[in-house]
Amino acid sequence: MLGPKLKKNPNTFRRALSDNINKKKLSGEVINEDMQFIYTVRNRIVHRGFRMSTSRGLFCDKAIATLKYLIAGYCGDAVISRYVNPLYMQFQMQRSEFGNLFNLDVIEKMQNNLTSTEPPIASPADMDRFMFGALRFTERDRHSISR
Repeated sequence: MLGPKLKKNPNTFRRALSDNINKKKLSGEVINEDMQFIYTVRNRIVHRGFRMSTSRGLFCDKAIATLKYLIAGYCGDAVISRYVNPLYMQFQMQRSEFGNLFNLDVIEKMQNNLTSTEPPIASPADMDRFMFGALRFTERDRHSISR
């Protein structure tokens, strides 16, 4: 994963990171420190059942960005290095569009609460009510502008 200069037989993931990232540069120092911490959190999740609050979005954002820089800088494959940034941008676009509304816990609850096999929008009139009901300016919207 860390490219052609990967040293032989690193004992652990932590050692592989430490031995193969250029920590003399700020980028390498930060990537190494962040990935070491991310790996600690990963171990807590996998081995100790740690559950992270959905309010920890900043940690997740930094973890994903760190992984992007790790892959881009150390994978050893120019095609993958170039691809990781557009992939990251696609992820950010989806995250921006869906926001915090759709984490895995929310999706699971929504699936478990489905009691009807009918689609939630069963007619063009339902679709209009859904779309235009949310689009209509409320009195509160109007009041916030007229101040």
